[in-house]
Amino acid sequence: MAEKTLFASSSVLPLLSLVFLVFFIAGSSHIVNGDNLPEVEAARPGKLEVPLVHLLQNSPGSKPGQVMYGNRVRIRGLSRLRNLNKYSHLLKVKVAPLQPESRDDRRPPLMNVEVCLHRNASIEMGMCASSDWVKLVKGLWTRPVSPFSDRFLDIRMPGLSSKTVEVSVEEEFAFHRLVFLVLGMMMMMLARPLSVFVGFYYSSAMFAGVILVVLIVLFQGMKLPTV
Repeated sequence: MAEKTLFASSSVLPLLSLVFLVFFIAGSSHIVNGDNLPEVEAARPGKLEVPLVHLLQNSPGSKPGQVMYGNRVRIRGLSRLRNLNKYSHLLKVKVAPLQPESRDDRRPPLMNVEVCLHRNASIEMGMCASSDWVKLVKGLWTRPVSPFSDRFLDIRMPGLSSKTVEVSVEEEFAFHRLVFLVLGMMMMMLARPLSVFVGFYYSSAMFAGVILVVLIVLFQGMKLPTV
């Protein structure tokens, strides 16, 4: 009876692993519908001029009666299975005001531009939660994202007329991803000998205890009143 139970459990584990892999691949697939939106692709990094021409009604976080203009950009990711060599890369998304074409153009830079990066294709344009909107800092917003997922970038700004911003995507090599991959493989290879090594348990417990003590001291120090 015990042998049958062991055999059943050993046969279920590969099946569960396969199901997890299928859901993982499905979760990284494209989620974008076929709307006519401005689009940038991870396969072809570049820049895109995005006019804020859509009038947004009752956008969360805006003042009552405030006129808001915005637009939505679709960021199309890569296929995970077809681009395994891009594992150690990141996609850096940037939003900045469009620079004037000449020095004679004295138009002021765009102010109060806000962006919202999300993956929800069901919400309407400019309807992100008020806590999800982020303002441009010194005329620039940038964020690294995975190159394997599709995303939406909502952009809005208050005003009585439409403006134009520049959205760009750049591919960057992320060395820390390779480091974590190597460390993970080493831990998997050494899992069996470490599991029977008593010194590993004691050293891990000591290390975790020291980290907790340091965090508690820092937390208590931050609560002290400053002069």
